[in-house]
Amino acid sequence: MSTLLKRLALMLCLAVQSMSAIAQLPDCNGTDPTGFYFLSQAGIYFYDNNLPQSSSNPRLNTIPFLQGGLGLAITRNLNVPMPGTTFYTVRNGIYHYCTGAGWVSTGHSAGGTMAINIGAGGGYIYSLDILTNSVYKYDGTANASLLITIPGAFNGIADVVADCKGNFYLLNTNGSQFLRKYAPDGTLLYSWALSGIPPTNGGGGFSIVGKHIYYSNNNNQFFKGEIKCSIIEFESQAEPWTSLPSDMAECSPCNLEFVPVNDKHYFCDNGVIQFQTAGLPPYSFSIISGSATVTGTGPAFVINASNNAVVEIQSGSVCGTKKDTLNILVPSATVHTAKGLDTLPGCGVYRDTLQASFQANQPGGVLYHVQWSPASGIISGANTLEPIVNPVLNTTYTVSISTPPGQGGCVWKDSIRLIVKDRSVNAGFSFQQSGGCGQDTFDFQSTSINATQNQWFFGDGNTSTQTNPQHVYPSGNYLITLVSGNELCTDTVSKNISLNHELKASFEPQHYIICQGNEDSFNNTSIYDATIGTTSFAWTINGIHSDTTKSLLKTFASPGNYTIGLTVTDHRGCQDTAIRNIVVDPSPDVTSRVSDSTLCTDDEITLTASFSLPGLSGIQWDPGNGDTPKDLAEIKAAYPAPGIYTARFHASYRACPDITIDRDIVVSSKPLVNLGPDTSLCTEATSYIIGNPASGGLWQWNTGAATPTINAEHSGLYICMVTENGCTTTDSVLIENYTCDCKLIVPDAFTPNNDGRNDRFHPLFAADCSVKGYELIVYNRWGQEVFHSFQPSEGWDGYQAENGTYKYMMRYTLGDNYKGELKTGDIMVIR
Repeated sequence: MSTLLKRLALMLCLAVQSMSAIAQLPDCNGTDPTGFYFLSQAGIYFYDNNLPQSSSNPRLNTIPFLQGGLGLAITRNLNVPMPGTTFYTVRNGIYHYCTGAGWVSTGHSAGGTMAINIGAGGGYIYSLDILTNSVYKYDGTANASLLITIPGAFNGIADVVADCKGNFYLLNTNGSQFLRKYAPDGTLLYSWALSGIPPTNGGGGFSIVGKHIYYSNNNNQFFKGEIKCSIIEFESQAEPWTSLPSDMAECSPCNLEFVPVNDKHYFCDNGVIQFQTAGLPPYSFSIISGSATVTGTGPAFVINASNNAVVEIQSGSVCGTKKDTLNILVPSATVHTAKGLDTLPGCGVYRDTLQASFQANQPGGVLYHVQWSPASGIISGANTLEPIVNPVLNTTYTVSISTPPGQGGCVWKDSIRLIVKDRSVNAGFSFQQSGGCGQDTFDFQSTSINATQNQWFFGDGNTSTQTNPQHVYPSGNYLITLVSGNELCTDTVSKNISLNHELKASFEPQHYIICQGNEDSFNNTSIYDATIGTTSFAWTINGIHSDTTKSLLKTFASPGNYTIGLTVTDHRGCQDTAIRNIVVDPSPDVTSRVSDSTLCTDDEITLTASFSLPGLSGIQWDPGNGDTPKDLAEIKAAYPAPGIYTARFHASYRACPDITIDRDIVVSSKPLVNLGPDTSLCTEATSYIIGNPASGGLWQWNTGAATPTINAEHSGLYICMVTENGCTTTDSVLIENYTCDCKLIVPDAFTPNNDGRNDRFHPLFAADCSVKGYELIVYNRWGQEVFHSFQPSEGWDGYQAENGTYKYMMRYTLGDNYKGELKTGDIMVIR
């Protein structure tokens, strides 16, 4: 069965027993160092190596083991003070210790997941995690920390042993068999070879008692070995238990030290040291130097020394004679503070630097520590000879010079008492106020406590260093500040003063600009003290007295600039005057006119306006045709359609009412006359009528005719003028004659089948036609050009043209006086 399974089995099988027997905590100063403890299913047992096995050896401990606990170690209590030594175990990864009356959790982790194989000595507990070959170290202050991981494969006993120096031991019984000794920092110190045991992996633990080692393997075999200088020879022993134990523990061995000790020991002035050698009998001692007395026969010795000394202790060991050398050092020091009593002035807060000195008679190697107390009044330097302090009350400060516990733990003291003296200043002042016209006089009195000097700030840029100054203020608000102080402290006080009884004339017109003949009001906003006496008011207009009412209401019949004045007189006869200027605009004069109020469409008229300029803010026209010109006294306007239009002129004034003037414009239509386009006539034509027989109005032709229509018999320019409702329209037409002999025939179909008849499409002109210009274009039904020619004799052969209808366009000019013709039509392709 593996060690892990055995320990789990033990956890399940341990029964809760009575907690009354506190006497069976381990006794490492009695008989316990002669044996070892082991865990079995029934509980904790002690086996005495010096006694034969019997019904009472091993004996069951009356302290029940912690249910669920795994592993067992013996040490002084690392967590709380208690006499002697106690048991430690691990449950759920946490260290627990026994008080004799029960088990207590430390709350500290033992390390890895399976760090349940524990051993203790020298103030440490070591735990071995056999799954990771890791060793953890625990000193009782925090969780165990990883110390080392054993290199290579380790198939040892799942247990660890530690000696009284804090060294720990690991036993490997499989593969390369050895016992190794490690320092508390994890350094490998020593290694022994093993003989006489079979190779096994795991077991019930091992224990070192004296110079012997005991261990139990997985085959339920028990061995005892003697530790020699380089090898441990094991012999099989009768098992002291009926079932394989889960762990073994012992009082920390102290006789496995094979290297001579060369220690320094410190005393405070005169002291006593108790030394126990790790060697074996016989024992002896000698004083090498200095003065000291040694008592004892070994292994424990008592040494007294008043001065430095060197003592040598001789003992035996498994490796021969061992010599331990003790260097005894007796440090001493003289401490002195600069003053025994000191007075510390301050401003409610006190600050000083203390001074102390000391002289040590132990040269080099001794560490001296400085500590001042009480710490609550020290700002900094509590561990220096010159700390900075800020006492609140009278305080005695003590300086202690000490050496570390490992160097004797000596302490020397001296003290100094500080007496605090409060020099705080409490600033304050009062004042008397005397009123006047426009300004007041203030007499200030300083009421500051502990002040020997004063600095006044009057809030208007002026200052004073007098104790009780006088100052004059005009009306307003001021912040007066007094800074009072002495040779050490200062304080500041401030007060606001407000001269609310001041006299200040003020008023506001309702309108600063009004129109001639309108009324304006003036609201009195003066500041004065209405609670004392009578206040009077006097209004003036352009320097002439007007009224004595509080506020003024006035109608201004004439335009111009006016100066309004208000004088306020209070109960003391003090006066103040306010002035405001207003402007009275004259009533506006606005007229408008048009050049013609009756006109024809598209004819232009002139609109003109006149207006007074004072107070004018803008002008704008709206002639009714959609235009709205601004800032113009004269504009032009035309109307495209007949009708009655309103032409409006608008003048805006800043204070006086705006003025709008409307003028009606009547617009009549011009007669509609259209003689048509210029044209050419065949000379054989007998008549060509131009004009409009249905039109009304008065007609007048350049031929002298006065009818709506005439017969154009000759070439020339014909002009007519038609007048209706006062509107006249003129039009003209050019008539040209040409010879009538030229004939033109355009076919409407052809058959491009190469039969010699109608195979091409082209116009046919008479032989006597004089063709001056010609162009023919043919388009298909999609508007694509399929034929284009400038020669009348060249026709379209319809090549690759499908049957259907096509469009043509033809331009041509006949004779010298003919303007030209455009002819379009359809042509049918038939195959």
